[in-house]
Amino acid sequence: MKTWREEFEGTWLAHSESIVALDNWVRRTLADHRGLSDDIHALESIAPWSIQTLTRSIEAFGDARQWLWCVTAISLLQELMFCTESGGLKPTGVATDRDLASLIETLRAIRNAVLHPGFQKDQHDGKPVPMTRLITLLEADDDLDVTELALRLPDAWSYIGERPAASFALRKLNAAGRLFLERQRLVKKLR
Repeated sequence: MKTWREEFEGTWLAHSESIVALDNWVRRTLADHRGLSDDIHALESIAPWSIQTLTRSIEAFGDARQWLWCVTAISLLQELMFCTESGGLKPTGVATDRDLASLIETLRAIRNAVLHPGFQKDQHDGKPVPMTRLITLLEADDDLDVTELALRLPDAWSYIGERPAASFALRKLNAAGRLFLERQRLVKKLR
């Protein structure tokens, strides 16, 4: 099994060029939504979160083995990244591309399970939709640790705060982020 450091270093999150390009795009897009695109100071203060801050948080929480916080930071980063263009909660533009849509929906399922685990119940069986949906996605994964996590989650939701959840979320963010960065033409082909 790879260490967290090895996993992280294998992603676009470990490349400053990608982080800076995406952070600049997010800031400009948020400034445009607020009509502040000409205000140089607005680009620095436009939002409480930034791609750079969240990337450092993902890295630090993973290094400290604080898996729930790591998954939470991944959830916030994906929302900032994929929903900024619409200015709301739903992905638009490039983020709705067919190749990206399923990855982004998986990341949104992670977000909903982590941030809103009991928010919505199914009309038919009363089970919590976000956690049930995430469990289904985890069951279909190729990683044995992730599928084992899917078996434990129905009995104790706290298992979402373990490394397999963070690794799963990081893999999905890496795949979606690479495609997004290339489709938005924010960076040249990532290695």
